[in-house]
Amino acid sequence: MLFIRADHAERIGSQHVTGAPDVVVEVSSPSTRHLELVLKRELYQRYGVPEYWYVDLEAERMEIYRREGEAYAAPVMRYPGQALESAELTGFTMPVEEALGMEL
Repeated sequence: MLFIRADHAERIGSQHVTGAPDVVVEVSSPSTRHLELVLKRELYQRYGVPEYWYVDLEAERMEIYRREGEAYAAPVMRYPGQALESAELTGFTMPVEEALGMEL
């Protein structure tokens, strides 16, 4: 899933996105874990995606990668009982359980 803020709406073309989304969310899958956490994360970092969220269903946590300069800083980990907040989505907050598909 990706999110593009309204002030970046010009990035949305008729058939594709023409610039970096503001937030990208990937949901874990055992068969694609390496692809998501290594290859795709490097790609998002290279093309300037400010935030990359990895929803790790197996570990029951979220990893939030935020750019600091040209690279992502160490991930911020969020677990059930905590809230997810975004520097890119002003005012956004979500219980981690909701992102993990757990009962609230």
